[in-house]
Amino acid sequence: MITMAALLLSAAVHGAAIYGAARFGSADAKQQETETAAAAAVERAKYAMLPDVEIISGRRASPKPDAAEEEALEKKEPFGTAKQESAAFEAERAANESFLYRDGVKRAIQQARFYPPQARKEGLEGPAGVEFTILKDGSVENVALFSSSGSGVLDREAMDTISRAAPYPRFTALMKDDKITMQVFIVFKLN
Repeated sequence: MITMAALLLSAAVHGAAIYGAARFGSADAKQQETETAAAAAVERAKYAMLPDVEIISGRRASPKPDAAEEEALEKKEPFGTAKQESAAFEAERAANESFLYRDGVKRAIQQARFYPPQARKEGLEGPAGVEFTILKDGSVENVALFSSSGSGVLDREAMDTISRAAPYPRFTALMKDDKITMQVFIVFKLN
């Protein structure tokens, strides 16, 4: 009789312990999920107030063929020759280099962006178009506004962002120019 009671008591205690651990684990998972969601919301809010960057043109951002390359392109080879395939490969590689360079410039600008507190307080929004020149070593010059956001505060911040992001990535070996001129829109929008 005592063993049967002890066995039932033991089963009840173990069952309660297992049920409680399962409930506690479930509550802990829910709490962790809630904390993760809250952290993600804080991270989104941190970047929600940052202006967006849109590269609209990059004059001579793609590698420009030198005189020897232009002459080789003028002499058309029959389809499928090694020279033609090599030129096609180099053209594709140059296009990829140009894309990667522009992406690097955009990332640098995005890291330097900032929404002025005065503009945020006043509810100012708008896209500011900035033109600038990047030299081969990654330094920047001739930063100028080509399209106003309608707010002097935002326009100044857009130009400051371009300067603050320098130095930009150095030119790759495939980039033949000594400098490139780019135009970007820095979009200030309150969420």
